[in-house]
Amino acid sequence: MQFNLADEFAFAPFHSEEAAYRFVEQCVWPAGPVCPHCGGWQHVGPLRGHSTRIGAYKCYECRKPFTVKVGTLFESSNLPMHKWLRAILLTALRGKSLDANELHHMLNVSPRTASYVLKRVRGESLAGLTSRLQRTAANESVPSSTMQRHLELK
Repeated sequence: MQFNLADEFAFAPFHSEEAAYRFVEQCVWPAGPVCPHCGGWQHVGPLRGHSTRIGAYKCYECRKPFTVKVGTLFESSNLPMHKWLRAILLTALRGKSLDANELHHMLNVSPRTASYVLKRVRGESLAGLTSRLQRTAANESVPSSTMQRHLELK
């Protein structure tokens, strides 16, 4: 029996880009945004222009814009944040048994992108983010039986 894990994990933090950015911001900046360029946090504000990127901030100390992606594995990536979060969670659930071809089908991305994402996720130390994603998955609308099925798909 084949089912799509990407459809199963279309719950709260993963359903939109805005929600995904807010989730990552809470994980990376629990006390509020911090400028990755100068370390300033007192004079940082969100950019709210009509054509501004999602999650963009500006540091008024060094006058540089930034997002939560700067300095993380998400930097220099055009892949939507919610797909990154799904990939991290799926890698945490399936471990080494998840290959790029499966991820390609689950996230509906190209095989090359899936390979790139898998390589970056496995190369990073994501213990804090992974545990928070798993707790969120457990607290959201995904039943524990579904989570158990995903673990047994190895």
